[in-house]
Amino acid sequence: MIATGLAAKAFSALGASNPNGYVYLPSIPVLAHFVNWHTIPGGWDTAATMPVRHDNNSVHGYTSTNPEIITQQNTEMVRNGIVPLISWWGRDSYAGDKFLDTYLSVSKGDLPKIGILYESVNRDQSRMHTLPNGEVNLHDPYNANLLNSDLVHLDNKYFSRYPDRFFHVDGRPIVFLWNSHIFHGNLEEIIYPARC
Repeated sequence: MIATGLAAKAFSALGASNPNGYVYLPSIPVLAHFVNWHTIPGGWDTAATMPVRHDNNSVHGYTSTNPEIITQQNTEMVRNGIVPLISWWGRDSYAGDKFLDTYLSVSKGDLPKIGILYESVNRDQSRMHTLPNGEVNLHDPYNANLLNSDLVHLDNKYFSRYPDRFFHVDGRPIVFLWNSHIFHGNLEEIIYPARC
């Protein structure tokens, strides 16, 4: 059902354009974090300073949920061979099902295959139980149950319904767990129920 990895390793640089405007696509996939929470109340204000996109949002200058912006970014990602990793912060989160529903409904132009960047902890550390140093013990029953429940939810609601929209490794949609290098436990054993 699901291919997982604890962190994206280094991938090749973006394809560089030559003077004639042709783009040389990389020979291996380039996965890039698609930030989907800009301009959400309490979100990151850096969106206003990023020159990549500006829409009609006069306060911040950029809204990641704007379908026109998503369409433009999808076209650029396809043209440059980029696989976007969409953050997913839970079923009821503005950066979870709500955003993924919006993103998957955008069907204009070229559509890249996508992966999921599973946010095990969010800014207030309230998703998984964390140790005092911020690390996550996946053998904690709460954490293991939450992870498996979320993966099954993603499969039932998205991977199974939109199989052609997700980037696959060995026939399974790709899911990266964030935050990198903070997990303790045998991941293969812990997510076995979700992979069956």
